[in-house]
Amino acid sequence: MRVCLTGPEYQTVFSAMRKTYILGLGILSFLLFSIPARYIYVCKIKNNCVQTNPVGKTDTIPSLGLMLGDTALLGGYDHFYFEKDSISSDLTLNNKRFLDKIVDYLNENSDQNLTITGLFRNSEYGVASGIFENLGLARANFIRNYLIQRQIDIDRVLLDHAQTTDDDFRESLFFNLFIPQPEGDEGESTDN
Repeated sequence: MRVCLTGPEYQTVFSAMRKTYILGLGILSFLLFSIPARYIYVCKIKNNCVQTNPVGKTDTIPSLGLMLGDTALLGGYDHFYFEKDSISSDLTLNNKRFLDKIVDYLNENSDQNLTITGLFRNSEYGVASGIFENLGLARANFIRNYLIQRQIDIDRVLLDHAQTTDDDFRESLFFNLFIPQPEGDEGESTDN
């Protein structure tokens, strides 16, 4: 038995199908817009996505630490990744946690200061780095600016640089604490 729709019945069924089709297109359009928009907001604007190294890049070594002399006070953090010839790094959540721990430590130990040693590759020797002598200093300054934004006094964070022979650039920065010598105690003799 075959049912044949005529006149008003046909229009009712066709109208319902058309509404379903339009609703489906609306949902599909919403999804095509909202998924990339959410990614951009969460990952790019809020920087809350887990970041991995791009394919072909050497994995970072989770051995970045905060040193006081020969003693490691913090350890097991990922090294910062700097693109070739770049002075800035996309800070991972792990990098930010490390820097926040340094901020906490410096706030709790006002008698200590920090030296950030920025490294640069052999192939980056002589690359323009703004007002700095080399990319190592510019990279160290990039991190110092992060600490300054978190209320660490600029005078408590010194910059240093070194050239590395590691072309894979697995280590880009070193963090060393030191106790500053009071002014006037730099080798002066009190003998008469």
